[in-house]
Amino acid sequence: MGILDLFNSKPAPARFATMMTVAARRRGETQPIRFDAEAFSLTIGTDDTRVLYLHNVYTDYCQAGKGERAKVIDVCLAAASQPPKPATFAQCRQSLLPILRRRAMSEVLRLTQLADNDSEHNARAMLPFSEDAVLMLGYDTEHAVEPLAASDLKAWGVSAEECLAAALDNLRDRSVCNFDEALPGVFLSAWNDTYDSSRLLFPDIVHQLNLGADPVMMMPTRSRLIASSANNIAGMLAMVDLAQRCADQEGRQVSALMYRSDS
Repeated sequence: MGILDLFNSKPAPARFATMMTVAARRRGETQPIRFDAEAFSLTIGTDDTRVLYLHNVYTDYCQAGKGERAKVIDVCLAAASQPPKPATFAQCRQSLLPILRRRAMSEVLRLTQLADNDSEHNARAMLPFSEDAVLMLGYDTEHAVEPLAASDLKAWGVSAEECLAAALDNLRDRSVCNFDEALPGVFLSAWNDTYDSSRLLFPDIVHQLNLGADPVMMMPTRSRLIASSANNIAGMLAMVDLAQRCADQEGRQVSALMYRSDS
């Protein structure tokens, strides 16, 4: 342990990977664990199906207070040790939710899988959404959201559209309008359940803010949906500044674009 670690400074990525490995061993993990510095990930086991990408947990750890850092690691490892998904669509249906993700992330994952000759097994089930974001399907559990793979849908015998319809129904049930006015004419989502950005799929919720006939939205991170009016220039400028601050501080960026509803 270096002197900087004694003062809880930001650990180097390789050091953090070692900390995660030690914590996994303490939780009882007995499989081989391999650190990939370039991908900043841990591969657990020998079949390369359990890959733990460390970017987000590393950001959370560095931002957490001294008393919360161990919990950040524990929550991440609990999510990584989730049991397998149920075998049928009917069993998973009530736990499906739509997730919007950064297109760059999905492209990196796709290219990594192609390099590993594993594109068929782990390719994510996704639909195009915008220039810098994709629409995916998540299986929601107590500790994590697991994106569905194309192989999951194939095994269930359902289409991405059918799964998406179920996912939208599930999110709609937990989406009563919930915004705070962060700045004059600028509203910030307050669900705080990691699906805030996904409510962009429900423009009628934003219309309930009475922004006028031309509301605009941004989803800078997974946990933030920001709304203002295209007729409010000052509001839109403030909206962009707020989106940038959210992206810088929180990580888990989704989109840098501003969206307008066609409805």
